[in-house]
Amino acid sequence: MNKKLIRKISLTCNDDKRSKYPEKKWKVIKPQYTSKKNFNLEDRAKNLIDIKNILDDLEVPFFLTHGALLGVYREGDFIKYDDDIDLDIFEEIFLLKYDQICDALIENGFVVRGRKIQYRGEKGEKVNLYRNKDKVNIRGIYIDSDYKENKYYLTNVFQYLRKFHENPDTIVFKGVTFMTPGPIEDFLVYCFGKNWRTPAYKTKKSKEKGQERGVRRSSV
Repeated sequence: MNKKLIRKISLTCNDDKRSKYPEKKWKVIKPQYTSKKNFNLEDRAKNLIDIKNILDDLEVPFFLTHGALLGVYREGDFIKYDDDIDLDIFEEIFLLKYDQICDALIENGFVVRGRKIQYRGEKGEKVNLYRNKDKVNIRGIYIDSDYKENKYYLTNVFQYLRKFHENPDTIVFKGVTFMTPGPIEDFLVYCFGKNWRTPAYKTKKSKEKGQERGVRRSSV
């Protein structure tokens, strides 16, 4: 895809006016860049490995997490009905290198859709990435001392016990080593329950929901 077009339809927080593509216009063309079924897992793996190379070059550590980690650990590949990859980055690092991250991703063919945080100190930043009709979520994780006795790392959606990200584990996928919350199996129990080894499509509830579930952030 043409890099000028990728930059034009991306939305990041930097000062580049070319990156201010409004959400209303994005919703019209979004179906061209993402899919809800018939995922190409080889393309997904290439996206993940390319993102790792980009973040490694920028010295930005990240965690492979949630449904992507579940599939890689349990099945040796992504879950065939999961529609994205989930990555966590400590938010203080994420914001510090946000522009560099976004620019490098765009240069490598990813459409980057963030939010207009304008460095206002908002917490729970995230970006969605799109390439080859596949989606990747990158979420900033942060600590809020006023939230439940400071026991959790938070995202804009999820809450994780701090111990998982403060004592990381690793997993090898496609010959590449990825950092994960740890220990992996304890994290998977926390996110998906004690029956995480059983694929969700084999349970009645998951047939209704159609996807794995995780620990959503609750209110204060």
